[in-house]
Amino acid sequence: MSPEFSSDFAAPDSLVLPRVSITWSNHDVWSAIKVRWSVGRMNYRILPGLFAVGNPGRNSNVFVTGNYKLSFNHLRRALDGLDAMILVLDTKGINVWCAAGKGTFSTKELVRRIRIHHLDQAVDHRKLILPQLGATGAAAHEV
Repeated sequence: MSPEFSSDFAAPDSLVLPRVSITWSNHDVWSAIKVRWSVGRMNYRILPGLFAVGNPGRNSNVFVTGNYKLSFNHLRRALDGLDAMILVLDTKGINVWCAAGKGTFSTKELVRRIRIHHLDQAVDHRKLILPQLGATGAAAHEV
């Protein structure tokens, strides 16, 4: 996990999650500009995991994304004012749309991350919010 976006830890019940800021740092902005110009694009990723935005609880929404850092950064910024969780899949640093087509944003990876991060212990519901561009990679009835 990159220290430039982790602010502290949130604890919905007994679960401890790194909390991410919804505000981009100067480093985030500069990195986004560079990656748009293909500078360091192949290594622009974050570690997969479960992250908190705001002060999530057991009924908070769970958003799913890939570990391409630009996608993650845009999602966390869009969650301004919400208490939620972000489940980051290992898409090998590829954006959601391309990862869904390539098979790294997949049902198998989603189920794997749900188990690894004990999502069933973090929330009381079974609802996930996935990006529309990842729809070809995930089968809801199998999750």
